[in-house]
Amino acid sequence: MSDILSGLNSAQQEAASADGGQILILAGAGSGKTRTITHRVAWLLEQGKASPEQILVVTFTNKAAAELRERLSALLNEEQAAGVWAMTFHALCLRMLRQSGPAIGIANDFSVLGVADSRKLLSQVAEELGDSSAGRADEMRKIRSLISKAKNADQSPSALSGPLGIRAAAMWRAYDAECRNINALDFDDLLLKGRKLLAAEAGSGKWSSRFKYIMVDEYQDVNRVQEELLRGVSSAHQNLCVVGDDSQSVYAFRGAEVEHILRFRERWPQCRIFKLQQNYRSSAAILQAAQAVIDQASHASGKQLVATLPQGAPVMLLRFGSQWDEAAFIADRVRQLSKQGVELNDIAIAYRTNAQSQPLEEALQKNALAYTVIGGVSFMRRTEVQSLRSYLALLANPRDRLALDRVASWPRRGLGPAALKSIADQAQEGEGNLLIAMAELLESGSLKGKAASGAAELFSVFVKAFESQAQGQPLGAVIRLILQESGAYRMLRSAGEKGVEQLLNIDGLVEQAERFSGPAIDSLPDWLAETALTESSDGSAANGVKLMTLHAAKGLEFPYVFLSGLEEQLFLRGDVSRKELEEERRLLYVGMTRAERELVMSYSDLRRQWGREISTQPLQFLFDLPPQVVRKRAATKTGRPEPKGSDKRASGAGKIEDKEIYRRKPAVKKSAPAAADQSVNLNDFPAGCKVTHPKFGEGIVTGHKDGSLQVKFSGRLRTLKPEYARLRKL
Repeated sequence: MSDILSGLNSAQQEAASADGGQILILAGAGSGKTRTITHRVAWLLEQGKASPEQILVVTFTNKAAAELRERLSALLNEEQAAGVWAMTFHALCLRMLRQSGPAIGIANDFSVLGVADSRKLLSQVAEELGDSSAGRADEMRKIRSLISKAKNADQSPSALSGPLGIRAAAMWRAYDAECRNINALDFDDLLLKGRKLLAAEAGSGKWSSRFKYIMVDEYQDVNRVQEELLRGVSSAHQNLCVVGDDSQSVYAFRGAEVEHILRFRERWPQCRIFKLQQNYRSSAAILQAAQAVIDQASHASGKQLVATLPQGAPVMLLRFGSQWDEAAFIADRVRQLSKQGVELNDIAIAYRTNAQSQPLEEALQKNALAYTVIGGVSFMRRTEVQSLRSYLALLANPRDRLALDRVASWPRRGLGPAALKSIADQAQEGEGNLLIAMAELLESGSLKGKAASGAAELFSVFVKAFESQAQGQPLGAVIRLILQESGAYRMLRSAGEKGVEQLLNIDGLVEQAERFSGPAIDSLPDWLAETALTESSDGSAANGVKLMTLHAAKGLEFPYVFLSGLEEQLFLRGDVSRKELEEERRLLYVGMTRAERELVMSYSDLRRQWGREISTQPLQFLFDLPPQVVRKRAATKTGRPEPKGSDKRASGAGKIEDKEIYRRKPAVKKSAPAAADQSVNLNDFPAGCKVTHPKFGEGIVTGHKDGSLQVKFSGRLRTLKPEYARLRKL
């Protein structure tokens, strides 16, 4: 056996040493799939099966790609590690199009539109079309989603239907035309044009034969376009190895189709299948609980995870009176763990939707516990970073109107929409170069007043930047020159604490640029491409407890995990299809398998939403948890949030008692309302008397209105019929 494989278990060794053809590796959570992938690369190189440049490893996120490259660097020599193509789908298509784009009518120097610029361009298109969605954020978000989903499903604008779909189709066509006009591609376009390039080669071109061995990580998350990309790029050698876990497919809202991994054997009848089922992450109790949940999935590949760690503590399933009780208890438990020496970085709290973080954040703040919300505004989306990057984008591609629009007002210099439109119109009459058009308008005197002085100032910035490039200055030096000459440094220095924070962000961007060696004129295109691709990356988190949605938790692992708000109303909103229900089950499984040592799952009976309290039910998948490894407990009272400024910690957490908190029940018919107690009347409860209610606790009667009592409970006024309210005087 090769020394390369000596550190792997037997299943990993078999998968890593599988040679050519089609291979499906079903890798359960925590089973070492990344380790298997990287060791397979090393084994292929050791056996002389391919050169580094003939191996492609594709994944979905920049973080995952960086981890792959890091692990390959630890296994291979420097030259080999640098030669292997380990990257995201988008980065692969970007590289192919940079080299071969002209074959399908795309110039090599196209710009890559980041998320923010793509949104801005679509909004501009909506305004130019006079569409009512312009300026309406919610509606524009729906339209962007419609277009993106259609692109990733390999559909054309004509496939969109309905009033909103028809308008979205018109915007899509105009948006594509404008992208061609400014020589730009967005993220979805990168995939579509990459696929078009491969289709044009028809299996006999440069890219369809370039890679002898192709491996795909997280294959359960591919969409139709990505699947076709893989078939195209592997068409010559037919050596395709896919690695994934159908039980962790949770990105249908992004276009992912779990059917690709489930039907891989149908598409490739001769494929070999390997199962990685030894889990190295979670305790046996956590693993047994998670396995019981996923075993009920209707379409499963039959993996049975085997624990390699001891049994550990039982999984806790807690029921609370309200979301505030739940949050207070979690914060109190986090504080206890911290006192026991647990690092806050080792604790995660996950939930279904971002809106659920508020009570959790408040409870952590009351306990003086540091935390960070994963998935907040990432570095590359911050205004100052986007604005500075736009200067460089316009420097590299003077046809980029979006970049001009952004730099014109950062800092503000009197260049308004009318002046910018004049510059764009002038550019259209020539070759599209916006900077040349600006110079022509200045020379002819067409720009007046503040617009003229602002344009002259901006044009001067770019003249000096081009001169710096021509002198062979490195990218970092060119960026610092732009910051100085544009007045951005001066603006931020005078902006107080916010400006200091923005300057620190700017310094981070300059530092990143300085890692690109060579003259700016050579390194600028690569830097722009990399910053565009990382705009929507995971980002880095500060020290503290990690708060995140269950979707954001995928791919992460923590010793201590709390899953909060496990309620039907939060997971299954409205009518859901069987397919959607299955994905929510997989999402819960993903959350459970993030935990290494301790897993606490919880839900509450009441949750405040849209300004009112609603009764909730436990998530139906909780009924599948095995009682032998799960301890179920319930709080004894309903708490309420403390007033702002309160010093109380873990307020309303309540006493937790051992008792069964749910049991599987048959369908229950709605019961008739409780009979009225005719012996009770309004006058029994005069204004000012203290009462207690079985659900709302203690309160004070504030008055009578229309035959009802008005009672204030914990700061909230409620109107109750005395004959039904079951009130008791104190």
